[in-house]
Amino acid sequence: MEQRTGLALCDTDPLKLHYTWCLWQIGEVTEQQWQLSVQAVRATIEGRKIGFADAYFVKTIDPDLARAQARVDMTRRRQKLDLHVRLQPALLKWYEVLDKVLPDRVQFGFPDELPTMHELNRYPGLAVFDDLIAALPA
Repeated sequence: MEQRTGLALCDTDPLKLHYTWCLWQIGEVTEQQWQLSVQAVRATIEGRKIGFADAYFVKTIDPDLARAQARVDMTRRRQKLDLHVRLQPALLKWYEVLDKVLPDRVQFGFPDELPTMHELNRYPGLAVFDDLIAALPA
């Protein structure tokens, strides 16, 4: 889709590495699993098979509100809701760090309208990826 239109919208981070890091932060995966994920994503970036998004929109979710919505929405099973609530502080930290490493790409909260998108360098190099990993708390 991105090659056809120049734009692709995803409901998650294309790197997917944030999830493993967050799981590691709350003790759900080992440091070894985290490091293996880092190596795999680094190799994928090096091969230019995936890059950083032009924009990230991050919204803080009120856990009580999410649970209340889950109770009344019978169309979806939310078996991992409690896990995702536990992940939220680490997830916010991940995007705070990403915002420092790649300024102007992370917006906390959802805009009322999709802003005008400017194509940025999705492949800023391994040094940027390495800076992100180095800046994350252990």
